Amino acid sequence: GRSSSRSRNDGKDDKSKRQFRVGELVRTELGRMIHSGVIKGNSPILLESELRQRISIVSVDISPDLRQARVSFSVHSDSRNYYENDPVVDKRRAFSWLVDNTNPIRHTLAQKMSHMKVSPSLTFVQVDIAAAVDVMYLIDKVSKGYQREEIGEWDYGEDDGEDEDDDDWDEMDDDF
Repeated sequence: GRSSSRSRNDGKDDKSKRQFRVGELVRTELGRMIHSGVIKGNSPILLESELRQRISIVSVDISPDLRQARVSFSVHSDSRNYYENDPVVDKRRAFSWLVDNTNPIRHTLAQKMSHMKVSPSLTFVQVDIAAAVDVMYLIDKVSKGYQREEIGEWDYGEDDGEDEDDDDWDEMDDDF
């Protein structure tokens, strides 16, 4: 008989090939829509183009039935206007804009992906890529800083040249 992808998969991969392909398609289309600002529907709330251009769709995780999508996005800080625009405020405004426009975005996505039976409902999750990069940099820096040429052996010898502390250890041994 026919074997399904589940039987070959044996649960080793969390996502099927179809989930991955649909997720990548949704990610690409969402990125284009957000950057172009072409979102149809019930009078979408506007967000300035400069901030829309800094929104990156990092990944899209699709449920097995392809009806739900968790969209991970990041907002890059604007190095040119760093002191004029607060990056935290920009991230909140972008997140708020995406959440407030979820239905118009989904409607536009459904029109772009008309070959699909259903358009997935969207849930937006903000990820901070810059913080992750900073952490990776620090981990790398620490690991390079603590590398040793050779690892020395510990000397567990009985005689360290000082007799004063030896009695303390002998008394502790008697207690056990």
